[in-house]
Amino acid sequence: MEPGHPHCQEYDRVVDPEERVLVGIHAWNDETGTPVDRLLAGQRGSVPGRGVLLTFTVDNFDGVYTRALEMGAQTVEGVEESPDGSRAAIIRDADGYCILLSSGSQNSP
Repeated sequence: MEPGHPHCQEYDRVVDPEERVLVGIHAWNDETGTPVDRLLAGQRGSVPGRGVLLTFTVDNFDGVYTRALEMGAQTVEGVEESPDGSRAAIIRDADGYCILLSSGSQNSP
C-alpha cells in the first residue's frame, strides 16, 4: 500500500500493470474491531487461520468458487456483488485460513 494509506499497516497487495489487485494480504486481530475481524473471529473471539486473510482476484470466479467448495472449503460469507460489478466470497480452507475470492471490477475500461 502507498505510504500514508489508512490501512497500510494491516493490508498490502500485489497488482498487475493496470492496478488490478491480484493478491491481497490482510492481517487482523481482535483489537482492531473492524467488521472483517468480527466476522472472521467468530463466536470464540479467537482469530482463525493464524491471523491472515488472503485475497485472490481470479478470472473465472464461478469456476474457482465452485471448485473450492467441491474440494471441501467452507463458505464464511456467500457471494456478494459490489456496485463496481465485482463479485466476492469468503471461504475457509481445511487448515482454517480464510480466503477472499474476487472477480475484480467488471466496470473497468
